Amino acid sequence: MNFFVFLIGIIIAYVLITRYSHGKQQKELRSLYDMALRSGNKYEAYDAAKSYYTHLRKGKLTMYDEQEIVRDMIAMNQLITL
Repeated sequence: MNFFVFLIGIIIAYVLITRYSHGKQQKELRSLYDMALRSGNKYEAYDAAKSYYTHLRKGKLTMYDEQEIVRDMIAMNQLITL
């Protein structure tokens, strides 16, 4: 009985740690993406966007992700020219 309680505790701890690290990495990637957009460097922004959206989708960009990246790049160009 004690073994099963211990095992359940280990599983819960693993799930919580995994979720925390995934959320932290997601925030860091989004921050890098936002900084790249503000920098005006299209190549850096595109690379950061791909990293961010690939992380969100567990390795696969969707058509909607590509559209969002294009919208962000267009918005970036408009902000730079203002």
